[in-house]
Amino acid sequence: MKDPIVVDLRKLKKQIESLKKEKVKKLTLTTSMKERNKLMMEIQELEVVLKVPSKMKAFGKTFFKGLGITRKTLWKGIQGASRNLNRNAPEFRELSRGMVKRSTPVSPMMEMYSPSSQRRVPIRKMKSVKSKPLKRKMKTPKLKKRKQVKRMKRTSYSKKSKEPMNQMTWEMP
Repeated sequence: MKDPIVVDLRKLKKQIESLKKEKVKKLTLTTSMKERNKLMMEIQELEVVLKVPSKMKAFGKTFFKGLGITRKTLWKGIQGASRNLNRNAPEFRELSRGMVKRSTPVSPMMEMYSPSSQRRVPIRKMKSVKSKPLKRKMKTPKLKKRKQVKRMKRTSYSKKSKEPMNQMTWEMP
């Protein structure tokens, strides 16, 4: 029986060599010196990784973590984009027709007469909804808006003069 670590290291070596070949191809296509220097450094790093097994293990861990992260981000992006698609758009309809395979084209009139087992009905996935306990809603009486009434200012009785009236006013008939 082969040791699984040795098998993994062999797979890693093959992947590193394929990466190295890709970098060499990119190097031949690049025109700027900055990109060439960067690719040359990456190729040298890959050669060092191939020679030292401990560095190869470390490279494998980071390489596979990076692949996992990119896979997750790509999948999230695809899901987000598919949620935002307009279902009634003609492009979406063409896409969905291309994804579903039909063996023979059937006219809508003929489809009516076909048995129900042969009809193609899109399967809808139910959203998983966590059930919440029902809360009773208390009916509150509606508050009436009161009209603001302008009130007359009352003058207090204390402000009136407490002096008795003139005698002259009393005697006049």
